[in-house]
Amino acid sequence: MALLARSALIVDPASPYHGQTIDLLLDQGKVQQIGSNIQAAGAEVLEFPDQNGPLCASNGWLDTFAHFCDPGKEHREDLASGADAAAAGGFTGVVVVPNTDPVLHSKAELEYIRSRSASLPIHIYPYGAVSRHNKGYDIAELYDMREAGAVAFTEGNRPLKHAGLMLHALRYVQPFNGLVVNLPLEMDMAGKAGVHEGTMAIRLGLPGIPGMAEALMVQRDLQLLEYTGGRLHFALISSHRSVDLIREAKAKGQEVTAGVAAYQLLYDDLALGEFDTHFKVMPPLRAARDREALISGLLDGTIDLVCSNHMPQHDDEKRLEFEYASYGINGLETTFSALCMALGKRAGVEQMVQWLCTAPRTLMDLSPGTIQEGATVDLTFFRPQAQWTPQPADLRSRSRNNPMLGQLLTGTVEGVYARGRFIRHAQAVHA
Repeated sequence: MALLARSALIVDPASPYHGQTIDLLLDQGKVQQIGSNIQAAGAEVLEFPDQNGPLCASNGWLDTFAHFCDPGKEHREDLASGADAAAAGGFTGVVVVPNTDPVLHSKAELEYIRSRSASLPIHIYPYGAVSRHNKGYDIAELYDMREAGAVAFTEGNRPLKHAGLMLHALRYVQPFNGLVVNLPLEMDMAGKAGVHEGTMAIRLGLPGIPGMAEALMVQRDLQLLEYTGGRLHFALISSHRSVDLIREAKAKGQEVTAGVAAYQLLYDDLALGEFDTHFKVMPPLRAARDREALISGLLDGTIDLVCSNHMPQHDDEKRLEFEYASYGINGLETTFSALCMALGKRAGVEQMVQWLCTAPRTLMDLSPGTIQEGATVDLTFFRPQAQWTPQPADLRSRSRNNPMLGQLLTGTVEGVYARGRFIRHAQAVHA
């Protein structure tokens, strides 16, 4: 069925319609017409009153770090439920980490992801594991995985612990301009702690993870990158010192990029005051100083993009004493709200689209396309000023571990147009 989006504000700097509020007619995966007062009998209409803020349209967003748990732990999430959650969150594409069972470490596992996701409503792109079986020792067949559809290589939620493995990976991918992605954390220093080392950890009587545990690995990886060349991306950073180190590396011309989870921009470790395990995440929520450094780094370009770090967990894995609860927030469906609430007064919609769409797609060599007549497109429709209150039953994900449920949030996704089909976010309850 065709879709007619009325009075949509186009947010696409590459489009001749950028900044214009205009009608869009979409059908069969393409922009059929752009203009005023378009008439299209039988088309589904997307239209909202102005009092809740403008309806915006951008190229489809891409999430660069999500756990879909398939194969192996489908009770938390599978590819189908993850795709539905992503669409509800405004993402027309998701890059999934390789921490599955079996691990995405060879051509066979990547072909499984590709075949199982071919009929899903959004695009799913797999990372390939850097090491065989995700063990952190023997390098995997990166080139074969690249040919099988891997967009980049990472150990996912496990840091690349061994410097030699990182060095070999950075060298190995250079002939095909590949990308190595790391989650920087010195595990020997972090131990089994689950919170930031600071005043809140002392109040709670919990062991803490110092910001230095992240910064040391950032520093190590940047030195290896300087030695080997290549492309390096830090999937998730959380400390002010990491921001400083990446800023210095970029000033020297190193090919390094960084991402941040949206919830890290909204919350700091004060959220842990009630031992709420929904806020037990990795990397941990850090101090207010770190959160402000992340925001400043995003605004000045040191941090390139915002991701979900979507990590669904079953209720039984969160309803435990804090020390024993699993890490993670089920964040795909509230990523945009977290970003709007953290930066809505300091950033415009064009910057948000840069962080959610343009930068992620540029990093992964996935063209965002251009909103113009005749173009094949995936689009995200959203309203930065509208409000909604998500309830557990509203989530498309199989898991419910999200601290934002039941809260009045700012920033709504109204739907996505992907693979020639419009998916309306009908579950959202607007204020």
